[in-house]
Amino acid sequence: YIGDHAGAIRKMFVRKDLRGKKTGIAQKLLETLLNYAEEKDLIDLYLGTVPVLKAALRFYERNEFKLIAVENLPSYFPRMKADSVFYHLKMQSFPSEV
Repeated sequence: YIGDHAGAIRKMFVRKDLRGKKTGIAQKLLETLLNYAEEKDLIDLYLGTVPVLKAALRFYERNEFKLIAVENLPSYFPRMKADSVFYHLKMQSFPSEV
């Protein structure tokens, strides 16, 4: 929780040999996080990452996270120095089966 019914995903990693659709671990991890956020009545989720993590960028975009310009982040978002790509998820728009 970072304020105003919003949360931040700081860092989420899956061990290299367990990544991919075959195991589905990343998707299950994200679904667990989204369920938790919903239970806590969060409306918005934000995250920062780096452009070199191309698979992660595709993963977030497949899961309805939208790119957001740094100047559009809320003032209370805990920005990490290395991050230069930012995403936002409006919880109400997420599919209800998650």
